[in-house]
Amino acid sequence: MRDDVLVSEVDQVFAYAVLDMRYPSLARAELSALLTVEGVEWRLDEILHPVLIARVDPFVFANALSRSSLIREAGVLNAIYDSCNNRLLFHDPYSMTDKPVWVVYRKHRLAEGGFDQADAVRLVSRLGARLGRTGVRVHVHHVLCSVYVGLPLYVRDSKGFEARRPRMRPVFRPGTLDAYVSRAFVNLSMPPRNGILLDPFCGVGGFCIEALLSGVGRVFCGDISFLSVDGARVNLSYYGSPGLWNIFKGDATNMPLASNSVDSIATD
Repeated sequence: MRDDVLVSEVDQVFAYAVLDMRYPSLARAELSALLTVEGVEWRLDEILHPVLIARVDPFVFANALSRSSLIREAGVLNAIYDSCNNRLLFHDPYSMTDKPVWVVYRKHRLAEGGFDQADAVRLVSRLGARLGRTGVRVHVHHVLCSVYVGLPLYVRDSKGFEARRPRMRPVFRPGTLDAYVSRAFVNLSMPPRNGILLDPFCGVGGFCIEALLSGVGRVFCGDISFLSVDGARVNLSYYGSPGLWNIFKGDATNMPLASNSVDSIATD
């Protein structure tokens, strides 16, 4: 990276998100659904997979996406640097923390421009940050010729999702979706925080587990199979608080629920 970096300041506030590239279309749909149900006004500025840039309050944006499974992180966009032409395209000087920072550089597939970890550290320093061996994390994402500098406000708990893989749950049934996809399907149904979600074909409860862990207030789950209902009861007892879930055995065409008693339905 050259020392004569051009500084371009723009009177705009941007947020960024990093999508899970195993399911890029599903990740974008989940992002849109969460922002909609949370009532967040936003505008897509650009997307260069896996990084998405939006014009929106970053704190509101990250808070809404904290329920997600396919958004790896979200936060405040501080700068965009062109690694192929050695120039700064965007810089928000007010978004950088005054605390010591620790730079995390992530080189994504197809990164270009001869930019590396050392360049990332120098760039963050020239943007006004105080470097330290520990402190606030500044993430630098390198995609093609674009280098995005951001302060993450939300980072996905991947260890938690991995710990809830179907085979890691107390009861497992073949064909069960993994925790990432189950959470995404729940979010696509747009349940409000503290709302009520129904899964009428619940199997052993994967969707209902993720709904409760994402902030849904109550879940109803049912299945026609005794084995599935018993498995769901064991799994929900392990992951969910008592009183927040109800399980019924029966036909989905004749459920023990009143009309208009749930906010959303998620099933597979």
